[in-house]
Amino acid sequence: MSMDNFWDKRFSEVDWVYGLEPNVYIKEQLDILPPGKVLFMAEGEGRNAIYAAQQGWDVYAVDQSAVGKSKTLKRAETLGVNLNYQIGNVLDYDLNEEVPFDVIVLCFIHLPSSVRQTFHQSLRFLLKEGGRVIIEGYTPKQLDYGTGGPSSLDMLYTIDNLTKDFDQFSKIHLIENERILAEGDYHKGLSALVEGIIIK
Repeated sequence: MSMDNFWDKRFSEVDWVYGLEPNVYIKEQLDILPPGKVLFMAEGEGRNAIYAAQQGWDVYAVDQSAVGKSKTLKRAETLGVNLNYQIGNVLDYDLNEEVPFDVIVLCFIHLPSSVRQTFHQSLRFLLKEGGRVIIEGYTPKQLDYGTGGPSSLDMLYTIDNLTKDFDQFSKIHLIENERILAEGDYHKGLSALVEGIIIK
């Protein structure tokens, strides 16, 4: 099964696979910033993007799932907010005229190490000077918890591997944290996370 078919299938399982509420950490970080232009990578059903749009952000999103896009735009219309949603692979996101961004959000985007660093480094070309990446993902300890995320160690984050990935950025602030997540059926329970801000 191709990855786009995988996510189409998952997003068709229930009404809202990861719930309707924004991710707690992403919300915390957006709430302390003045609204600007933000890009949500691999945004799925749009819970974070819709929240940002409600707060006055100029929102762009990209995901490979047509089902995710459809659900996002229908809910956005119901709520009376606008956002730009592009179907595509985050690894070859089309810049078009949509740059530069003030913020890029990476919420549980777990890629193989063979492409992860190149992807992370490429984000600096999408950001304004002083712009930031907000990132949250699972650490290897998450394999012991089994409350969400990939089962492959290669796809999990550590502070060390993210620091290397973003070494061409000017500031990197990362912490390991544990939170009890309640994001639908797939992010549920005590979770081992790395969270942080990376500034261009």
